[in-house]
Amino acid sequence: MKDIWAKLTHEAVISAVEKETGKTLNGFCLKRNSYINRVFELEDSETKQRYIAKFYRPGRWDRETVQEEQDLLFYLKDLDLPVIAPIKAKERSLFRFDGIYFTLSPRMGGRALDEFSDERWEEIGRIIGRMHLATQKRSSAQRTVWRPQKAMALHLKTLLNSGTVLPDFKGPLEKAACAFIEAFDPLFNDREMFLIHGDIHRGNFIHRPQEGVYVIDFDDICTGPSVQDLWMLLPDKEDKCKTEIELFLKGYQTFRKFDLSELDLIPALRIVRMVHFAAWCSVQKGEPHFEQSFPKWGDQKYWNELIREMNRLIYFQE
Repeated sequence: MKDIWAKLTHEAVISAVEKETGKTLNGFCLKRNSYINRVFELEDSETKQRYIAKFYRPGRWDRETVQEEQDLLFYLKDLDLPVIAPIKAKERSLFRFDGIYFTLSPRMGGRALDEFSDERWEEIGRIIGRMHLATQKRSSAQRTVWRPQKAMALHLKTLLNSGTVLPDFKGPLEKAACAFIEAFDPLFNDREMFLIHGDIHRGNFIHRPQEGVYVIDFDDICTGPSVQDLWMLLPDKEDKCKTEIELFLKGYQTFRKFDLSELDLIPALRIVRMVHFAAWCSVQKGEPHFEQSFPKWGDQKYWNELIREMNRLIYFQE
């Protein structure tokens, strides 16, 4: 993977964007923080408009899957939802450089959201409610179905095949995960599943003065239950966040009804997310600076805690 990313020199990025989009850029090229993909900020030589060029990690998504993300953004923007859609050039929004797909978007800076006020919780609820109202009739043949039998099984396979799980923990991890899937996947039967953001947390919102809050980073769109786009926003376990949930749902249900029984899925969704994160780390482990950013990932304590969390939910329902 390092050799593939090595192609993305500043000169190559500028040249690729100019060739594929017809834009004329100056020499400005700033690499932005991103683990999975590679992201660069560029500047138009005439208008001085700033762009964000996002190069997708090869082998993670195919063309159809990435295009689906772009199409969803266009769809939501057309409905006046606060998202940042890519730029179309030559009647395309998805481009390619030496086997690497990329998109170009306008740079839209904004302030990260910190602590949520009561009004902010309701505002976020309204945004997600509007978004779900728009996407509730959309499903995907390309994206993962976010339930244990689908998403967790897929991430477990990635994890076990990665060579990153310590030998003494591989068997217990697989046993605990399989028992978890058997115990909790039935909770997702007959639940409404549709195309959702899938990775709604505070880091995926920005506030733009005079414009309001925008939702960003649709990389992990998936087919899943509504509550997946709520629980990661909560500052604590759901039983300690009743006020935040009530405020969010007050805003959400301005636009769309929410099935309160979906709140019972949160403990299982938390475990699915943990395995998803472990699989993500197993892929990223060879990247520069990974060890510095996640110094304790993959040690004995890490695997012990992951297995214990699964077993706790299986046997004690906590």
